[in-house]
Amino acid sequence: MKSLPILQIALPVPLYQSFDYLIPQEQSPDNIHIGSRARVVFGNRKLTGIVIGKSNSSTLPKSKLKNVKEILDTQPIFDTKLLELLFWTANYYQQPLGEVLNAALPKVLRQGKFITPPSKTFYKICEENITKNTFNRAPKQKLLYEFLKSYHDGLDSSSISKRIPNWHSTINALINKNIVIKFQSVINNENYNSFKNVKNITLNKEQKHAYNYLSQKLDKYSSHLIAGVTGS
Repeated sequence: MKSLPILQIALPVPLYQSFDYLIPQEQSPDNIHIGSRARVVFGNRKLTGIVIGKSNSSTLPKSKLKNVKEILDTQPIFDTKLLELLFWTANYYQQPLGEVLNAALPKVLRQGKFITPPSKTFYKICEENITKNTFNRAPKQKLLYEFLKSYHDGLDSSSISKRIPNWHSTINALINKNIVIKFQSVINNENYNSFKNVKNITLNKEQKHAYNYLSQKLDKYSSHLIAGVTGS
């Protein structure tokens, strides 16, 4: 039988090391990601740690290793870049890695619980077979239908409100006619990455000087104090 990899887990304890645990028999190693949470027994306590590595060997014999009780996440809580930052933080401030990773988690996640991703209510056209009689004596429904038809992935409530006032009763009528469906969709965090969509920024003389100077320092650690107008 193929040997299961050993998980290296950083635990929230004041020790400068990670701890080796065996993957549960029913768990596929391919489904366990670096940066995800794992619930384990440590001494007489149950702790939630972070998977920071996989290995086929340990300094301890496998007979001495405990099994992970549960892998809590199907996707990493910490991505590669954030893990690198937290590793650097632990090293720079000479703090146990497990405690640094634990401090970076929201309280709910530290407790081994889960956070429900934020979502919005969306509306989407689901019936394209509209006849000329569908909106007889219903001009508001036709207006809202024509508006939503341009958004194949649906549109959220706030976006509709910006264009069409007092639309709620109208949308309910369209839902009752099976023309529109209402659904919840998780908000993609990338939508909030404002820097990704910023292009062609024109820097003033002072900003350009600071940018050029700091750009030369990105390959090593250094500290700088920038004096300037807030928000400039």
